[in-house]
Amino acid sequence: RGGMAWQTLSASLRRWDSGKPSGEVDAAAAVEELLAKVDDAEALHLFADALEPSLAGNGWGTPFLQQLSKTQGAKCRCDAVWYGDTIAYGCKTCGLSSASCICVFCFDAGEHEGHDFYISRSDYGCCDCGDAYAWRRSGFCRHHPGPRKEVDPAQLLPEATRRRAQLLIPAQVRRLAQRFQPDSMPPPS
Repeated sequence: RGGMAWQTLSASLRRWDSGKPSGEVDAAAAVEELLAKVDDAEALHLFADALEPSLAGNGWGTPFLQQLSKTQGAKCRCDAVWYGDTIAYGCKTCGLSSASCICVFCFDAGEHEGHDFYISRSDYGCCDCGDAYAWRRSGFCRHHPGPRKEVDPAQLLPEATRRRAQLLIPAQVRRLAQRFQPDSMPPPS
């Protein structure tokens, strides 16, 4: 499903990227058509693929967004999540709550000498390094500087991806809003 619609969208996006006047209008129509024909899983794959400027992924499972997350400056906070018996560090000097903790990697890469820290075993959790709502900036490690006001994260994206996101995100939001309108939901049982 979505094969011909994907090809239409792909061609429209390439025309738009090359500056053809009708490209944006054609791409917008192709996005709406494609999103109407696919299920949620396909919509997510197509959405990610359409953001890739080269469209080299042939429509499915491109590593573009995974590669993007590895771009210098792309991550301002740690994304480590753990389940099961895991060692984590708490720091009463840096943590903003008693539940705040960071992973071993971030603790080792941070400056916590002289701080009131402790080592704990945790069954589940996530690293708070780089999260200004959970951890003081002075405790962030060198890998996760936290959000910076002077840096616009959108500028890390290729220009074509920024433009495509401005087209694709509103279309996906409209799709989701339509799905969850009261008249489209099954009656309560």
